[in-house]
Amino acid sequence: MGNRAYLFASDDSELFESNNTLPSFWLAMLDAPLVRSYEPILRGIFAHYEAVDAGEVGQDDFTEPDSLVVGTQTALANLATARPHLEASFPELTALFDDFTDHVETFGGPTLTLHLDQMANFYETTDEFIETLQDEVLAWTTGVGLGTGHFRPTDPVGTGTGFHRYDDATFSERSAAYRHFAEQRYMEAVRNQPRNIQATGKSILARIALFALCPVFTWIATVGYRAEGWSGMVIFLIASNIIFYIWIGYDLWEHIVDCYRRRRGRAD
Repeated sequence: MGNRAYLFASDDSELFESNNTLPSFWLAMLDAPLVRSYEPILRGIFAHYEAVDAGEVGQDDFTEPDSLVVGTQTALANLATARPHLEASFPELTALFDDFTDHVETFGGPTLTLHLDQMANFYETTDEFIETLQDEVLAWTTGVGLGTGHFRPTDPVGTGTGFHRYDDATFSERSAAYRHFAEQRYMEAVRNQPRNIQATGKSILARIALFALCPVFTWIATVGYRAEGWSGMVIFLIASNIIFYIWIGYDLWEHIVDCYRRRRGRAD
């Protein structure tokens, strides 16, 4: 399931959700007094977790505040302060930032609620987590050090979720910048995805056997051309044969290289 963070509107509709990351744009809505007000809330949450683990209380016995509530107008003012710093350091993200701001203003209502406590699980202590929040909020406020901490240019906003009370509008549907951003992020991930080849002697022999079949199809295409000329079927056979030559040849080469590298690695 992962550790999740949530951003809710004042009517408890979910605006954004993030898995295993704390989107930096959310933190741009905060300021130093808000982070200070969140510290005792977070400590109370983790004191309750410890009491549950010790068998002193039940999981559902917690009655203290468990989230950070931010006035929407305060959040918008902080976002306005942060924007010039983002534009100076990451101008390619300003359109997405503007759409995020508009989304919060349109659907947030009077107050916004952030549930961030699960993100503290990535830190040794609560103090360390609070310190990272303070540092990043300071970076958004001053522009100094922006781009470190929780700031990830590949995931600064989190996933926009549906609104049952607003005709099921979603952030991705409203924001062209987010759709472009998400597409670019996906393509980058695909480009960087390594091929898991795991070549063996048998896999190389299998590809050599397939490569040896190519002349058979070349002969079939040649016979067809002599009998029919440039018919549709002949063109299809020739094109398929060329594509198969290229694909199996490249795949065979990759397997040979992979096998050689792994053998050399064992020898070293």
